[in-house]
Amino acid sequence: MVADSAEPKVTLLKRVTLDYSPDEDRMKLTGLTQEGVFVVAWLSLRLLGRVVPHLLTRYESIATSAVANAPSLQQSSQSGASGGEEPVVSAHGTPSFLVGAADISQGTDAIVLTLRGGLDEVRFAIPAAKMALWLSGLKNLYQVAEWPMTIWQDADKILVSSQGGGSVTLH
Repeated sequence: MVADSAEPKVTLLKRVTLDYSPDEDRMKLTGLTQEGVFVVAWLSLRLLGRVVPHLLTRYESIATSAVANAPSLQQSSQSGASGGEEPVVSAHGTPSFLVGAADISQGTDAIVLTLRGGLDEVRFAIPAAKMALWLSGLKNLYQVAEWPMTIWQDADKILVSSQGGGSVTLH
């Protein structure tokens, strides 16, 4: 038996920016690794339709399990929205892949998202303190894309108000 040398390699991202691409009709997640390498992962409406409800449920459980900390979660999310951090922008020719599957794991203070497509795999953590901002930005991108908003019903009670804009960046 010959060993398969083409095993997936997990790439850890330290910063990510999510944008909507009208040309692709997909969400474009641009990530930056610790080593300064860029990678692009494309997310379809179908995949996000399966991932978003799980993210909303997990964030709601984090927020409600820490009832005393919920106001501080909301405040830190809102302060992160105006932090003015630069988005992650890839250059032409940056390696990219279409995400076919996503894994979600939950720690005490973050949700870890692993995105896989073929032999490509990226992983990044969304801190609980920034989860409402991340989800609010994603909801806004759904509106920009004119995608169905049914998965966002009842989400306003846990999300921060969004100021509009074309991307959401997580550091």
